[in-house]
Amino acid sequence: MVVVADRGNHRIQLFNTSSGQHILSFGCHGDRPGELDEPWGVAVTPDNYIIVADNRNNRLQVFNCDGDFVRVIQGEGDTALNGPSGVAVNSDGSYIAVTDTGNNRVVVYTLMGTSVDVYAGTLTLPRGVVIDSMSRVVVADTANSQIQCLLLEGIGEGRGEIISDFCWEC
Repeated sequence: MVVVADRGNHRIQLFNTSSGQHILSFGCHGDRPGELDEPWGVAVTPDNYIIVADNRNNRLQVFNCDGDFVRVIQGEGDTALNGPSGVAVNSDGSYIAVTDTGNNRVVVYTLMGTSVDVYAGTLTLPRGVVIDSMSRVVVADTANSQIQCLLLEGIGEGRGEIISDFCWEC
């Protein structure tokens, strides 16, 4: 399954990987749970939950693979999102990394929505993000015209520290 954020139409579209055939569309313009306002990034968990960076609503939304709304993740206080754009899930689906573009940082949440880490460092307008098999969070640092790699260290062990690690060989 290929999942596409159809930003201008405020919806998510699913396509068959083999045939390219359209499977499903969900979402509509709005700010209530399940509604979207310029979705940017999408990620799929190993359990087939779809995480959507709902950019103009300043939140992430979680949907099941049938397009049914599950929950909102938006952070509070110091972890409140401002224009999230990229979203990635680690290999076991336990952590979500989101580029919080308006706040020039990456925020890491559990799948249930608890914030566990924030990395700001020298990021300026971070957009794209992936988490590789070695738990490195690779970030497109747009305004600085560079790629930054961050290492998830101590997540779930009370340390929860993300350390900047510039790595061009990622």
